[in-house]
Amino acid sequence: MMPPERTTLVLGDVEVPVSYRSRRDGTFRVMIAEQERTVVAYSAGETGADLEIDGRRLQFAVTCSGEVWFVHGADYDVELVERPRLPLPEQYEIKGGLTAPMPGNVLATHIAEGDAVTEGQLLLVLEAMKMQHRITAPFDGSVKEVHVEEGQQVDNGALLVLLEEAESEE
Repeated sequence: MMPPERTTLVLGDVEVPVSYRSRRDGTFRVMIAEQERTVVAYSAGETGADLEIDGRRLQFAVTCSGEVWFVHGADYDVELVERPRLPLPEQYEIKGGLTAPMPGNVLATHIAEGDAVTEGQLLLVLEAMKMQHRITAPFDGSVKEVHVEEGQQVDNGALLVLLEEAESEE
């Protein structure tokens, strides 16, 4: 049997550990802080969920912005912050360093060392899980280092490009 999936959510100032595991009957065993729940998912997607939790059927509207989840139920609204499951290694926490959001293959590079870039400019394209992910410049600046080439496989968190922010003219 596989271990349960785990994550940590923050509600206000409280960190709440959550784990879940699929059961053979199609239900989920969910542990929220030390409380066990049985959940049936009738539907769940990017905009909402229709769930039965311990025999009570509930619908929620759900939106996500980065790691913040906004959940709207019939009786309440909740804002949850999802903690990263695996923090990036310290070596990749480099100012201007862009890392791979997941393991994948570099389909295309559109920049070279020394190139000037503008915020939002396409730098490279990764293919992961049969989807293309566009890596874009988060600010105006220049390409200091390119650490990948077309056709290269990269791991989650691998350093792809190092940018240097343009100095503002004041």
